[in-house]
Amino acid sequence: MDSFSIDGSYTDVLVNIITKKDILHVGCVGTWSVDNKKNFSAHKMICTYANSVEGIDIDEKGIAMMNSEGFTCLVASAESYKTEKKYDVVLIPSVLQFVSDPLAAVSHLATYLKPDGLMCIDVPHVYGFSNILRHAQKFDAIKKIQLNGQSEIGEVSLFHAASLANIIIQSGLTHLYSRTYIIKKMSKNVSYKENLRIFLNNVPWYLNKKFGPSLLCIAQKKK
Repeated sequence: MDSFSIDGSYTDVLVNIITKKDILHVGCVGTWSVDNKKNFSAHKMICTYANSVEGIDIDEKGIAMMNSEGFTCLVASAESYKTEKKYDVVLIPSVLQFVSDPLAAVSHLATYLKPDGLMCIDVPHVYGFSNILRHAQKFDAIKKIQLNGQSEIGEVSLFHAASLANIIIQSGLTHLYSRTYIIKKMSKNVSYKENLRIFLNNVPWYLNKKFGPSLLCIAQKKK
């Protein structure tokens, strides 16, 4: 795998990693909008830069729509996906927090990496402002974070840099680096209330980069 830059925005890093590579995109459908529409913009962007892209998701309706638009996608989970193919990069964006056994999922997907291939994971950061507020409502959740870096509210697990790196290492991959990001920025195209929420969520990151709302981790399968 060629060297890559970790400088710049989240998108800059991602584009640098995926350009002219064979990609497995886990969770390719993403989330549906309030009007039950989806434009698959993230997957389209990945396809623009990559050499080849295969997407997987458990959303049957979304996969059917993507295939009708000419994408190559399969209905499969992170734990159940099977293929003879090997990939330069496995992308797992905003998926791992919904998986019941993150270590099993990462270990399974790592088997489909080429030697020196990269795995790119992003998840909500447990120390992001909005996540702290959610967890503050439940003392037991805070206690679990302090003990092992992972907690659950409903069906969602959240991670900090050390706990995600530990999963990477246990899976047999080499942890290269972790970094927090702000994904959403204030915009004139959204409501005042939404902009206020985005601002409050991003303030800790501006003060200290350890407290960003989103966490990106990059790992490598050594030869």
